[in-house]
Amino acid sequence: MKVAEQVWELRKQGFNKGEIAGLAGINRVTAAKCLKENFDPSSPYYNTAIPSKIKPYAGDIMDMLSEGKTFRQISAAVREKGYDGSDSTIRMFATRERRIMKETAGRGLAGEKIERKWLVSLLYRPIDEASSISAAQLDRIIAECPIIGRAYDAVSGFKQTLFGKKTSELDKWLEETDALEIDELSSFTNGIRRDIAAVKNAILLDYNNGLAEGSVNKLKVVKRIMYGRSSFEMLK
Repeated sequence: MKVAEQVWELRKQGFNKGEIAGLAGINRVTAAKCLKENFDPSSPYYNTAIPSKIKPYAGDIMDMLSEGKTFRQISAAVREKGYDGSDSTIRMFATRERRIMKETAGRGLAGEKIERKWLVSLLYRPIDEASSISAAQLDRIIAECPIIGRAYDAVSGFKQTLFGKKTSELDKWLEETDALEIDELSSFTNGIRRDIAAVKNAILLDYNNGLAEGSVNKLKVVKRIMYGRSSFEMLK
């Protein structure tokens, strides 16, 4: 609610959407949402992903696709069950699922869709807190593509090292990660070694310069916004 009020106040002062996003510390999409006439910050879906209308009927659609049903038949069936979204959403979902089914059938595999963003989310939260992918699915993915498992273990190990308060574990993690010979992780470890003292301090100490960096970033945003606007008349 406070963010929405700040956005509305900045709009009253004459700032445009990009400037409001910079001053409020939010992205342009969020700023645009707040500026809509029908925006309601008390909505339970505010600042969250809105549930897809098609998701409750995904299983039914996939079953009908496997039976060879046409799009018209699928659309009529899901609408009878309560779907009230657009036909284009059904068509896009069905087209994507049909393509996946053909690809997996051609390789003799059982079809199961695992989206890349579900794997990316594991970089930020442990598997037991992930809502889109299960531990069993992750195990199957790692069995098919072991390099994903090595990368996942490396990321998890770094998190444990970072919060473990033992700098000796960092050196061990660097050696083990380099042995994986994954270019992206090697680039990351090289960056750590270039500033190893700061990284070890981050492990040992409970405080950081995040507050100062945030204030400096906001000051720079205000400075950039003022380019071309700081005439004597405006400053007066």
